[in-house]
Amino acid sequence: MEMIDSISKNKIKLTEIPEEFLNNKEFILNLILKEPKIYKELPEKFKLDRDIIKIAFSKDYISLEHIPDSIKNDKTFILKLVRINPRLMDSSFRQKVKEMIIKKEIEFNGEDGFLNLIYFSEYAYDDGKALYLKLRNGNYTKIRRIEEESDTEFCQSPEFWGYFKDLGFYLVNINVVEGNDVYLISDLTGEKFHIHNSYPNISPDKKYLVYADGLNGFLDQFNGIEIFEISPHHIKSVYQKEFKYGEFYIFHSWKDNNSFLIKHDFDWETEGDDPQDKYMMVYKTNSSWDVKEFKK
Repeated sequence: MEMIDSISKNKIKLTEIPEEFLNNKEFILNLILKEPKIYKELPEKFKLDRDIIKIAFSKDYISLEHIPDSIKNDKTFILKLVRINPRLMDSSFRQKVKEMIIKKEIEFNGEDGFLNLIYFSEYAYDDGKALYLKLRNGNYTKIRRIEEESDTEFCQSPEFWGYFKDLGFYLVNINVVEGNDVYLISDLTGEKFHIHNSYPNISPDKKYLVYADGLNGFLDQFNGIEIFEISPHHIKSVYQKEFKYGEFYIFHSWKDNNSFLIKHDFDWETEGDDPQDKYMMVYKTNSSWDVKEFKK
């Protein structure tokens, strides 16, 4: 302990410690407990030790650059570190992770899903076998990752897309063999509500949720518009319109709380090279919703 105190007070440097101490894991653990920032100066074999990493990160913020590549690329372990120390969820940490992903310094599949898990790590985590979502009662509902198809199960891979906490719903995308399905999942019951297969768009007043997509390539997937009324822990479909073949519209933007624009995204005759953008406006009427042409 005297030597650890001396290191902590900068009386001696790590390089001046006898080798017998530097090769002793118990000594290193006690040293990290006392002075977590010393992690970046440790011999490589101890930088790779996950017990030591957990202690270092539980005590203080440590830059990701100092973690060996084999650890940085283990997203499950990085998320464990985030849960150990919530300070790692601050904007600088998230921004650093994003920068490292962009620079290919670390590589993950499903980058957006990973960043969402970092941001909402208090409520959701993925252990590689399943995605776990925390319910209001403290229990978890899970969505399994199925990699091998059987007579009773199809392959699926869940991806965490976010948490609308004020509305009481998680947003999860489930990739399947032919396409994907997007669900809102109640944080009260774990009940799943299918909202087709792309990111939903919520009105500025958070009373409506809109799906609008005419570019689906699979025959069993919906090409069109569906509007849902949404409130805390409740969702109800109130309008649906299926696009005809060739109506390649996608959601563009909200005009106000009760109307939004959809944009024609593909012109078959010109193979997508359409010099003039085409828009339609979807708007609320006294009794339902309707669609009309719109010129910007």
